[in-house]
Amino acid sequence: AETSWPPADGTLREIPLDALRHHTRSWSGPQTIGLHAPAWDRAGTGSTDSSEDDARSISFETPPLEETLEILGTPEVEVAVTSSAAVGMIAARLSAVSPDGVGYLITRGSRNLVFPDDLSHPVPVTPGRPMTVRFPLMATSAVVQPAWRLRLALAGADFPVVWPPSAAFTLDVDPGRSRLLLPTIPLRDDATILSIPASPPPPSPPGLVDEDRGHTRLLRDGATVTYQRHRYSHQRQPERAGLSYTSDETWSISVSEDEPTSTRVRSDGVVTMERAGWKVATRGSLQLTADDSSFRLVIVLGADHDDRVVFTRTWDETIPREWA
Repeated sequence: AETSWPPADGTLREIPLDALRHHTRSWSGPQTIGLHAPAWDRAGTGSTDSSEDDARSISFETPPLEETLEILGTPEVEVAVTSSAAVGMIAARLSAVSPDGVGYLITRGSRNLVFPDDLSHPVPVTPGRPMTVRFPLMATSAVVQPAWRLRLALAGADFPVVWPPSAAFTLDVDPGRSRLLLPTIPLRDDATILSIPASPPPPSPPGLVDEDRGHTRLLRDGATVTYQRHRYSHQRQPERAGLSYTSDETWSISVSEDEPTSTRVRSDGVVTMERAGWKVATRGSLQLTADDSSFRLVIVLGADHDDRVVFTRTWDETIPREWA
């Protein structure tokens, strides 16, 4: 527990990227970089080993740490980069790498290169001209043990968190003018840990849950990768005249490894409430796609009463991509 914010004894550790081990300075794909950490879990608590994605990124790795490192706050990345296209982006993933080589995501962040300083003032990118961009990663708290390494992976994609630019492009990074900025604090002893008393047991739920299940899957069909999440639940609520409530929802995000405009998001859901002699349901779907000039959003909403359609409406909107 910190007694002040920012911590009075906090320090900003600057790590020049040219001092770190790296195998390449250029990235040109694939669009599926980021697969180890799902879109609905930006903090990475459900992520898997990042090593495969890191090997396809521009990765910078420290030597094994000689002492424990505690990161607390908002890390930043300052990168000297050249893009081959007028619209591009850069994504960063910071991981802790175990002695046996497994990468565990600590935090991530990204920046549209058209907004090198802030998100309010676009500056058109000149292809082939070096530029410097500085951006924050997600605020985080992490303790990295001795013998572990830190790895910063840079790429022009972070699927499925960030929608890609409209065309494939190449990023080139100059490590000599790039750095990682880590907010650190000295290790805290156990006396600083908050003592939080146990909460009383919660009241009995008003409903009886008959079924509650879900899964996430990663599907591959040739060069196309799809993240899919499904959630189903059913419960009875006797105190509400025997009301039965069912929810069935699916979300999916897909992209082809070499074609950014193939990105597609779809969500489908049905919510049903019923009791003896009565039933209502709502059905909804959302689909988002894009080409090189615009996004297209299609939403369909419907409602049923006793299995008879009583309402339906479709929204079909096109939004210019502008700087996206």
